[in-house]
Amino acid sequence: MSMNDAIAFDTADRQRRDFTIIRLSEKFKELQILDDKIHALLSDDEFELDIIECADYENKTKLTIFKARKALENFKVPYIDPTPDAAIAPNEAMNTSYFPFPSSYAGDISPNAPMSYIQSTIKLPTMKIEPFDSDIEKFHMFFEQFSSAVDLNQQLSTIDNHVCLRGYLKDEPARFVDGMVV
Repeated sequence: MSMNDAIAFDTADRQRRDFTIIRLSEKFKELQILDDKIHALLSDDEFELDIIECADYENKTKLTIFKARKALENFKVPYIDPTPDAAIAPNEAMNTSYFPFPSSYAGDISPNAPMSYIQSTIKLPTMKIEPFDSDIEKFHMFFEQFSSAVDLNQQLSTIDNHVCLRGYLKDEPARFVDGMVV
């Protein structure tokens, strides 16, 4: 596996983990809301048993989210030596591919550039894509967010894009996409 392949693999792996953390956090919040509604319907005896099970599940979920966030914090990014000796030749720069998705910046790093790894200390805000639920006024915003975060990512397969899209759709759009064959 070449250095470029390793970087692309690490970037794709990081994106999958980041997406999983976001979705898990969203589902965890939904679960807590549903648990509260269920608890309102239970008798006292059932309530006590369910509270214990819910607390155990919440602890496991919080631990999973914590571990995933720690894994993302420990993710190593490539460091390119900025000295003139490490500069990319003009012909080399012209032959490299352009990727519109920002996370693929490291896809075609020059083999002449010496690389070492440093720990990333930059913390970017979590991007949240609002789910689309047939409100035509919100479609443009959803389309822009989804396109820039997922659809333009060339490292995701068509199936991954479809699964991700399905996760952000509600009601009629979700039923429409569920009926599609990928």
